[in-house]
Amino acid sequence: MTESYHSRMFQMAGATNQGRVRKSNQDQFLIADHRRLLDVCCSSVEDFDGEKIVSGNPGELLIVADGMGGYQHGAVASEITIREMAAFVASMRHDATSGAIDDDVEFRKALSSLPGKIHRHLQIDGKKDLAKAKMGTTLTAAYIRWPWCYVFHVGDSRCYLSRDGILKQITHDHTIAQTYIDAGMPEMALRNPASQHTLWNSISASDNEPHPDLTRIQLKVGDTLVLCSDGLTRHLSSDNILQEISSELSAEDKCQRLIKLANDRGGRDNITVVIADFAGAPTSQESCGEPLEFELPPNLADTAVM
Repeated sequence: MTESYHSRMFQMAGATNQGRVRKSNQDQFLIADHRRLLDVCCSSVEDFDGEKIVSGNPGELLIVADGMGGYQHGAVASEITIREMAAFVASMRHDATSGAIDDDVEFRKALSSLPGKIHRHLQIDGKKDLAKAKMGTTLTAAYIRWPWCYVFHVGDSRCYLSRDGILKQITHDHTIAQTYIDAGMPEMALRNPASQHTLWNSISASDNEPHPDLTRIQLKVGDTLVLCSDGLTRHLSSDNILQEISSELSAEDKCQRLIKLANDRGGRDNITVVIADFAGAPTSQESCGEPLEFELPPNLADTAVM
């Protein structure tokens, strides 16, 4: 499944694929245009594409959620996460999202509270239906208030920023293997292959409260954001990803190209990719709302964030 959204400054696309091994697809993604209405431009969630939620806050919302917990239940967790995220972001108080960028404490608190709210929703469902008690999901999301981008993250899906030929991983994997590496024991990660995909931090129906990371970055024209599930990164290196997103292809074609490469190399998991190119006017002027135009602050293109 591939969907795309174009505005005058943004070209965004998302795609998800079952892969070659899994019996179902438990990944979900969303791209939403967030102004007076939170307008779902495209999403893998059934019957959610085109949904409009009343909102007073400007921005763009990108999400990738990789569900866990067995057949169907992981898909339930990732779908609930997508819907809850969209609804909560749309309902955030306007005064928490419209202040000066140097005074965004309330906004950060609101974003950081989202995974916990979704966690409690999953707990309620898990107690009602014991078959869902082990369901869970990763969450990697980017909320854009141009030129600022807030990335909030739980699990091992990832967000990358490409700028000037360099790809930087913005998120940090919440896996046991990464914990070994952070502690200076990479040999333990190699000795325990399962630890590479074992999460210590996720949104789930368990009693363990998620601990989200929140990072703020300043975007500039020419940047590309990539959000993806680990079904992509277990097969493709950072160099592989950079090579594909640096092409002249559309964002939609880049998503498809990355998924094809991951499948060609085994496709051992569901694969989901969301790409946002901030490269000026795209070839298409279609959008799910009115085309967006932003006036860049003076000398923004010279501002370093990496």
